[in-house]
Amino acid sequence: PENYPDFLSVTTDLDEQYLNATLKVEGVTRLPGNNDQVIIELFNSDNKMIDLKSTSVQVSGNVFSVTNLIMDPLKWDAEHPNLYSLKVSYVNDGNVTWYKYYKIGFREIEELGNRFLINGKQVKLRGVCRHEIDPLLGRVSTAEYELKDVLLAKEANVNFIRTSHYPPTENFLRMCDKYGIYVECDPSVSNSEAN
Repeated sequence: PENYPDFLSVTTDLDEQYLNATLKVEGVTRLPGNNDQVIIELFNSDNKMIDLKSTSVQVSGNVFSVTNLIMDPLKWDAEHPNLYSLKVSYVNDGNVTWYKYYKIGFREIEELGNRFLINGKQVKLRGVCRHEIDPLLGRVSTAEYELKDVLLAKEANVNFIRTSHYPPTENFLRMCDKYGIYVECDPSVSNSEAN
């Protein structure tokens, strides 16, 4: 379509008790919109729709933001990789012209001194560095190869992967979200290369 969300950010901020979460979906559309709306829908792992107080927002210029309080969502961590599906739709003159599904997890990451906390609980990282390399394909990555890497890491009780030299693919990050692995991008990869 001519207009759609060109940038989208999803934030899940847990409260001080790590019980309830604020879900914030914000973004910027490609062009300024007239009578345009963004609609969000949230589904649990059983594809059951979660009731949201605020499901739509009018696009102001080319910026939008919608916030909801989610009561006691299932939390995401490496041992419990609970994911929800977020559907974001762009509506122009009453017609849905664009939509996309995103997998999201509710989690809070904190660093206290030398302690790493996920959802208020200390986590011990058991990790490896991962180089995207294949004996036959070189640095070419395939979905099957990435899935095999993630499953082998889980089998070896690894919960943390540091990417090395190259930004990870979106598919690799989705597999880590799905199976429960924390990921750190190699600091030598600039933010512009990792996006």
